[in-house]
Amino acid sequence: MGPIEGPSGWLEQLPPLVLHPDIGHTGPLWGEPLGDNPLLNLPAPAVSAPEPAPSSTPDQTLALTAATNDATSATAVPTTAATTTPPVAALPVDATWLAQREAALLALRADYSAAHQQALALDRDLAQSPNAPGFNETAFAERFLAEAVAKGNAAWKTLADLYGTDPATLVSRHSALLSLALTDHAINAGPPPPGRAMGSVQQLGVTDLVLADPLMREIAQTFGRDPSPPATHLAHEQVRLYGQVRYDAMTRLHVGMEAVRDEYSAAMGRAADSDTGPGWVEVQVERQQLTADSYGETRSQTVTVTERRFDPDAFT
Repeated sequence: MGPIEGPSGWLEQLPPLVLHPDIGHTGPLWGEPLGDNPLLNLPAPAVSAPEPAPSSTPDQTLALTAATNDATSATAVPTTAATTTPPVAALPVDATWLAQREAALLALRADYSAAHQQALALDRDLAQSPNAPGFNETAFAERFLAEAVAKGNAAWKTLADLYGTDPATLVSRHSALLSLALTDHAINAGPPPPGRAMGSVQQLGVTDLVLADPLMREIAQTFGRDPSPPATHLAHEQVRLYGQVRYDAMTRLHVGMEAVRDEYSAAMGRAADSDTGPGWVEVQVERQQLTADSYGETRSQTVTVTERRFDPDAFT
């Protein structure tokens, strides 16, 4: 069986997505609306951070360590199976982070444009000499990023801070941010910071409500299976918007619902072909019947007869 690419039809009721402009798609996707949806009026889920643990003084820490060592040496603690903590779904990026990133991208675009104009002017001078090479945009972009790291470009340094890393690592992980800065884009385009998703609070909240439904959870656990790693542009876009945890859960639920649908269709087909069992009911119907009287004349009359029929609703 090939890789699972994520659900399509079952999440048609989610709010509309903001897809990356470079990614083409056909058919219904996650988030493509199908008419009015009462879920859109629900409030955003409350998200609270855990309370920080109280700080300890050095004396308290030493005392606690000594007490723990004494208790461990005095009593053998039986080993138990470790409890597995379920992965936490990514929180949405906040408006402040998006605004700060957008300001840094605009500043990066201005720095790149200025450097680009200087390079083009130099290239025109060199073009007057024989056998001069043409201007290479890709090579210039790579050189610009290298100099941004080496010379401490302020805009690139701000982007690195926003993504929780250093400028050199940001180049290796998200060099596409330069292309994003040089093109018109949605405010939530591009990669999210670690532990966050680029979808809106509304999108992620409605998705979490669907995944938390007891019936949906039972279908996913009983009939779903773990998805393959995202391998297509669309799959990576869904991970970008919803986060890896939601992508896995949504894909697992989609596979489970497909399995339930296939099992239901197969069972209905077997019942319809069997002429007996679930779904077969007796119904009273009116038929026209031709009869001959004592004089040999044929007459039509309406009679009520009992027939057996397969009723999909009764089977369901």
